[in-house]
Amino acid sequence: MKTHWKSLGFLVGAVILLAACAKDEDEVYVNTQFEYYFQRFEEAALERGMELDIEDLTAHISINLGTNVAGVCETAETGDRTIRVDDIYWEQSDEWGREFVIFHELGHCVLGLGHTDTQDAQGNCVSIMQSGLSGCVMPYNETTREEYLDELFQ
Repeated sequence: MKTHWKSLGFLVGAVILLAACAKDEDEVYVNTQFEYYFQRFEEAALERGMELDIEDLTAHISINLGTNVAGVCETAETGDRTIRVDDIYWEQSDEWGREFVIFHELGHCVLGLGHTDTQDAQGNCVSIMQSGLSGCVMPYNETTREEYLDELFQ
């Protein structure tokens, strides 16, 4: 009988250890990677007279969000908001691409904005909140950043 309890104890311990060490295949919590961009978003809003507090937001890198999906904003029934960013998009993006996707999703999650697919005469998207479906070009970079942020926080 003693051997049975030892075996059962070993089995329970192994299950607990494996559960504690197991990684969720679909997502990895990486809020620390996004903190820099969250801070920049808050600063950009403040520069335009809008005070925001987005500390309660969670963010994840998610594996394979889907074809042509760089990020999503999800709001749970509890009101908790989560930003998920596609791992491949994140790894292949430069600073401006990363800021763009985080700011776009914060536009949904924090500012409550929808998509705006208007384009100018040259075919450039006029809003950071473009859906990616209209065919407009998103030239978000150091040169165009201020104009896009002025539009975002208007």
